[in-house]
Amino acid sequence: MESKNARNTCLIYSPKTEETGALAKTLKIFEDNNVNLVHIESRSSTRRPGYEFFVECDSTTGSLGKAIDDLKSKCGYLSIISRDYQDNTGRLF
Repeated sequence: MESKNARNTCLIYSPKTEETGALAKTLKIFEDNNVNLVHIESRSSTRRPGYEFFVECDSTTGSLGKAIDDLKSKCGYLSIISRDYQDNTGRLF
């Protein structure tokens, strides 16, 4: 059952390479797909060398599925850690 108020999807990802503009290139994917970002964090990755980014997306805007598919090709690591945040049961998608 989907909540009428549920609207956010959280992603954590790490770009394939640590090059200048790597974050900007991945954020451009959200812009190109008209997905509004509600929150962005960066931190050192424990999964692989370098940084990883946490983004909370407003899943009621744009084409989030297409953005996720496009992002996969730019990332060494990508996980959807919650979908429809208010109804999250802790499962990975």
